[in-house]
Amino acid sequence: MKLRDIYLIAAGAVLVMGMGACKPTEKNYRAAYDAAQAKRQASATDDLIPVQGLQATDGPRLTTVGSSQIYTWSEPLKSDGLELGICNMAVALYSMDTNARSLTERLQAEGYKAGVVTNADGKFYVVAAVTPTLEKAVAAVAEFEKRHRDFPYSGLPGAPLVLLR
Repeated sequence: MKLRDIYLIAAGAVLVMGMGACKPTEKNYRAAYDAAQAKRQASATDDLIPVQGLQATDGPRLTTVGSSQIYTWSEPLKSDGLELGICNMAVALYSMDTNARSLTERLQAEGYKAGVVTNADGKFYVVAAVTPTLEKAVAAVAEFEKRHRDFPYSGLPGAPLVLLR
């Protein structure tokens, strides 16, 4: 056997061992998924506790409407097709347009008049409902949460966000 053959065999062995070591297992994937879900639920539960005193003004805040509380936020938005109203229920915020469009298509297939709007930072909100009042926005949020119990609300505080104009 020549030295070159030994090097080739050794390189092949290292490659095979390396490929096997990087292979994710279902057990590891499940553990990571369960940990992420537990963190999300804990965060959502913490966010929905009524807060006394000062609230942050640099992000969504809980707003009381009747006996309900919803997250609201106001910022300049640009729409390419969706006619925005006074209250616009966003269910996700993405950095990539393709992710927002994909979710929008899924929601439209479910019967929502969904669309994508862009904020000043170039991020993309997926809006699933447009309403003329906060009271109707509360009803839209409740209906969406009822139909989508395990919805991830990507980029949002664990619940739909009503964008105010």
